[in-house]
Amino acid sequence: MSTELLEKYFTPNLQITSFDFRANKDQSAQFKRVEAGKVRLPSGRLVATDGFDPGVVPFVETAPCGQFPVEVFLGCLLKDVRPAASRIRFKNEAAVRWEPAQFDWGEDRPPFDDPFRMGVDSGTWCYMDKDLIDCHGEELRAALEKAEDAAEENDYQLPPEGVMVNLEAGNTILFSSGTGDGFYASYWGFNEKNERVELVTDFGLLLLKNDKIVIANDWLIVAKSVI
Repeated sequence: MSTELLEKYFTPNLQITSFDFRANKDQSAQFKRVEAGKVRLPSGRLVATDGFDPGVVPFVETAPCGQFPVEVFLGCLLKDVRPAASRIRFKNEAAVRWEPAQFDWGEDRPPFDDPFRMGVDSGTWCYMDKDLIDCHGEELRAALEKAEDAAEENDYQLPPEGVMVNLEAGNTILFSSGTGDGFYASYWGFNEKNERVELVTDFGLLLLKNDKIVIANDWLIVAKSVI
């Protein structure tokens, strides 16, 4: 992942234009930042995972403890709207350095031997504290089942800003993951004091090719199918 691409995410009024070889013309995507709510992280053991089938693998490094805003960076291509990235902001500061966020797989073997990516099978992504899964798993699963039933009635199309699932012990925020199922990586952003100021998850709608940011072909194909 190029830091140039990470630094472009969440830029106000961003527009990216790429040449569509199949249509033989340029296509432009517009982006905007939306607030999804705040996620509670009492232990700082942050889990980023499938929204409707959450895993129990946190990141190796812990996040700050507290309640933090979650933002979704929405892209609009033709008539298709979906998240290009999401992030948790621990401080209201810009990151000056980035590191891949490694999942703590322990003795388990990560998919494709890549410890930096988490798989999604439901086309959704979420953030939550691992304590919510460990200590309130049954209640959490029941709440997620209700959220999934509601999503199913709308062809699994979640609102652009996501869906908040609140429990007395904590919460999680669900939103669509890029073009759907896949394996996604996250990155810690640090300030000049080497403090974690954000965590960004990249959903692969934009790519860096020949030092230029372009629209991923997968998104072009999906966007045309929904016209």
